[in-house]
Amino acid sequence: MRWLYVLLCTALVGCNQYQTIDSNGKKMIITADARANYEADLSKVAYTVSVEKSALGREAVGAAKARLAAMGIPFLFEEIDQLRQTRSWTYIDSIFVANQPQIEADPLGPVIKEHVSQIILRDFNLVLQPGDKASARIVYYVKCLVDSDSPHPGLVYIGINRLTNTLTPQERIQLAESQYNRSAVFMEKDAQNFRKMRASLDALPEEERNKMGVGVYKLLGLYDEVAYFMPKLKELMP
Repeated sequence: MRWLYVLLCTALVGCNQYQTIDSNGKKMIITADARANYEADLSKVAYTVSVEKSALGREAVGAAKARLAAMGIPFLFEEIDQLRQTRSWTYIDSIFVANQPQIEADPLGPVIKEHVSQIILRDFNLVLQPGDKASARIVYYVKCLVDSDSPHPGLVYIGINRLTNTLTPQERIQLAESQYNRSAVFMEKDAQNFRKMRASLDALPEEERNKMGVGVYKLLGLYDEVAYFMPKLKELMP
């Protein structure tokens, strides 16, 4: 398969409301219901890294892991989960910024940027953080995902849907259209295979499905995400 699929879990802490500030300095209160909706959406986001972005192919995964380890950025779920217990998104962001010139020049740069964008937005919860500084970095990493030509729309949708007062209407439309079109290509090429896989698995007795292991079902995470978020992206488009 052309994509490495890894479905990561995340635990988010809810609250009754939280305060965010738009680009004009206006304070806004996000209700518990709105936050719950964002968190529900976030729970449907899968994790994928495209090895097509590197001439190394699947060897790019191991090479990128080594580069990330040298910078102090986690790659495996266990590493991410451990680090986020003591560090916030600003820690990952500071490492990325400090190493950005090298990352941009690295042949593995696109893979590294796609990985960092996904974990900082989702696993380190940046996409739900309030304030101007967080908003600016959400925009940056969302654009990284769109530019990476990734099929997954979840974090892009949540980011641009939240930042209605940070992005211009035209910027929101352009990002939504770009991601929608890329996700549509994925659905046209690969969705039929995923539907067949799901139907085959669902047709098996429960005992046989259990023998397949949870990893098989993780392969369906990206398809589920795209199917869920494409209609939502469509709503942001004129």
